[in-house]
Amino acid sequence: MSTADTLSQKALANFRSGYNCAQSVLLVLLEHVEPDGKCDLVPKVAAGFGSGFGGCGSVCGALVGAVMAVGVKYGSNDSDPQKRAKAYEATRVLYREFERQQGSVMCSKLKSDRKACGGLVKWAIQAFMALEKP
Repeated sequence: MSTADTLSQKALANFRSGYNCAQSVLLVLLEHVEPDGKCDLVPKVAAGFGSGFGGCGSVCGALVGAVMAVGVKYGSNDSDPQKRAKAYEATRVLYREFERQQGSVMCSKLKSDRKACGGLVKWAIQAFMALEKP
């Protein structure tokens, strides 16, 4: 089983245990990106993003969780805009690929198209892991 598959299974287990899509993705990816960076804030920070921003049907929480992980991996604590370039690039890749493959980034549209949240959680993990490949 690949690392992406293992992480996907962990994220799906999180989702099935009650975490929302954003929390499920971010918890697993943070553990991958920052193995010693276990942080109790993560489920709290991601809590409002499930079901498209707290049930509003906006951007898919699984995608938001992956984008938050992009910030952890490629972001900077510096205010220099040049240091955000890699995070912006990776975010655009995730966003555009999600939209291309899923048909929309909007939770309400994904749900009306009967897209399974678990499948979107798995997709977010797999897509993030693909960013790391050369």
